[in-house]
Amino acid sequence: MLKKFTIANNSLIESDDNNSTVLMYVNPDHTERSHLCGTYHIDEHTLSSTLDPDEVARVEFGGGNVTMIWKYPMNCSGKDNFYFNVGSLGLFLISGKLIIVTTDELTLTGTGGRHAATFGSPLELLLVILLGAIQHYLEHLKNNRVMEFSNLLKEEETSIKTIRQQSEEFILLLHEQMHIFDDKTIASKLI
Repeated sequence: MLKKFTIANNSLIESDDNNSTVLMYVNPDHTERSHLCGTYHIDEHTLSSTLDPDEVARVEFGGGNVTMIWKYPMNCSGKDNFYFNVGSLGLFLISGKLIIVTTDELTLTGTGGRHAATFGSPLELLLVILLGAIQHYLEHLKNNRVMEFSNLLKEEETSIKTIRQQSEEFILLLHEQMHIFDDKTIASKLI
């Protein structure tokens, strides 16, 4: 699926214009892949790499173009036990256009999170997308640290309860042993 955007007044506007400066291909079909390879000279291997979640992120420069395979964190919730999933996308700066190839549709309007950035060119939009992904990673890391700390506290609480229980059992055992010792001491004095 192809979505076209133009940049106007430092923001992104969805467009039907064939001269749009931002093109987003979501799960491109065979025809769209052929168009990307033929028109923009993106080789099939690189195109396949952008859609592979296991592909290593990288940046390539050549012929005045920039090719990026970038990873971005996917939203997670308690339903998936806060498992950290990562998506993959290709970012291509070619002839003044930003071409985005991804498996999942990205929300480009309001790009930049809490601090929505303004951008006046495809290059600036690319940087805003990278910033948004980095901020999203940081949020995941903060939330992950909070979850780890919470789990650590639960483990410590469990450990403390276990130690307390074991201590109480040990004290009872000691107390019983002392009674036996006291009884034997008293008995030996009586004899």
